[in-house]
Amino acid sequence: MTLFDIPGTPVITRSTSEVVENRILTMTCSARSTTILPNNLPSDLKPIMEYRWQRDNKNLTNDDRHQMSDKTLTIDKIQRQDNKITYRCIAQESGSRFSNYKDITLNVMYKPGRAQTEDKIIGPYFEGHLSDIILRCSVSDPGNPKAMFNWSKDGMVKDRNNQGHYSISGGQLSVSGHDGLWQCTPYNDIGNGQSANINITVYANPVFIKNISNQSPRAEIQNDLNVLCSIRGRPAPDVIWQYKGGQLPDVITVISESDVINNKLITVNRRLIWSTDSTLDQRRTTSGLYTCIGNVDDKETKQNINIDVQ
Repeated sequence: MTLFDIPGTPVITRSTSEVVENRILTMTCSARSTTILPNNLPSDLKPIMEYRWQRDNKNLTNDDRHQMSDKTLTIDKIQRQDNKITYRCIAQESGSRFSNYKDITLNVMYKPGRAQTEDKIIGPYFEGHLSDIILRCSVSDPGNPKAMFNWSKDGMVKDRNNQGHYSISGGQLSVSGHDGLWQCTPYNDIGNGQSANINITVYANPVFIKNISNQSPRAEIQNDLNVLCSIRGRPAPDVIWQYKGGQLPDVITVISESDVINNKLITVNRRLIWSTDSTLDQRRTTSGLYTCIGNVDDKETKQNINIDVQ
């Protein structure tokens, strides 16, 4: 008669040191027999160490994700919901009422979830505005290990931190430095979560590229009239010409030339020329004060030129 004893505490070895979402994990359990057997006991009568597995104290059977074979448990496609789940290997010799067990709690590593921002759109502000903007970002699931946050503007990294906010304060706003798409991306060693965007809009005051009064103030009725007004701003300035504070004479036409975009600033060009159907006599009556006005969101700039028509 065999007098059974409690098996030694099982040892569980894993196929990988890190348990990562969507990967396969294999755990192998091994326990040592402490039963003393008679020396002359035939090998076919010696007890066999048998193993079974539990998940959170519930017996496991083979299913779509769990496959057991002898002392091995294979988990297909580890899920983040498996984090902190405890698996137990129970070792028991055949014919014995004694058993021993070993627990292993999974620490599943997985990338963060979806980023969320307090604001989607900030602005518009004009250049020179004293900045007191703080961009704030959170994440639906911080992941494991806990997420860090990557802040970028127009694809260029600005900062990495674990606080979930980025301060744009202590200076003046500018189009080149602050206008554009800011993006918060949670990340950890496993991968990136889904980013969230914040669009900051910074306007630029309208400014003249050149002083229009530097152009020749004389216009000859038999030659081309050619007076250019170029104003830069963001967004594209509304540019108009006036004559003596009112509408232009019918004999003068404004040509809208192609806008020029440089570093997000837009230059609008408006040129004065004679109307094609105007007569010389009509042109003679158009001497006087001409004003070019540029406007961006009620921010206005203007310059005058006295044109002497001869």
